[in-house]
Amino acid sequence: GIPVDDYVSMVDAQPAAFDDLLDRVTVQHSAFFRDPAQFAALDHLARRADQSQHVVWSAACGNGQEPYSLAMALDETGRGDWQVVATDVSFHALARAEKAHYTEIEVQGLSSERRHRYLTPSQDGYDVVPSIRRRVRIAHHNLALDEATSIVPKPAIVFCRNVLMYFGREESTACIQRIASAMASGGHLF
Repeated sequence: GIPVDDYVSMVDAQPAAFDDLLDRVTVQHSAFFRDPAQFAALDHLARRADQSQHVVWSAACGNGQEPYSLAMALDETGRGDWQVVATDVSFHALARAEKAHYTEIEVQGLSSERRHRYLTPSQDGYDVVPSIRRRVRIAHHNLALDEATSIVPKPAIVFCRNVLMYFGREESTACIQRIASAMASGGHLF
């Protein structure tokens, strides 16, 4: 309802307006265990890894289904020493991830076994169980601008899915380079 130039000026000057714009133009939809082959690969990597603690980074985690799927998958491997760090640029998405509450439709990607093991029914959906929530650390991060080293300590594995489509070629290359520089030697990028 305002002229474009005025809106651009407002977004530049007001952080809240910029955050609102991000929530309107980014897709925060995800699903539990989306792209099962990638989770099978994670399982393989985790089981082969040395016994030291490792970090898995869910970059652009959206509403949290991906990082909680990662934590569930790691739990299934018996790797209790691994931590998941979930980041996103959207404060709204991070609030949803922090809440760890999902509707019946949002948990359809989970088998009945995983629902029983990792979710608790609530009044209008399901809550992720505390043992899985404790394995996920949630933080704000802008992949387009920020270095991640202070937020994500040398991740062994990075899941960065559904985000590069928002960047131009140069921005995508820069983003991948920032992620690569943050990763542990011999790490894996999904």
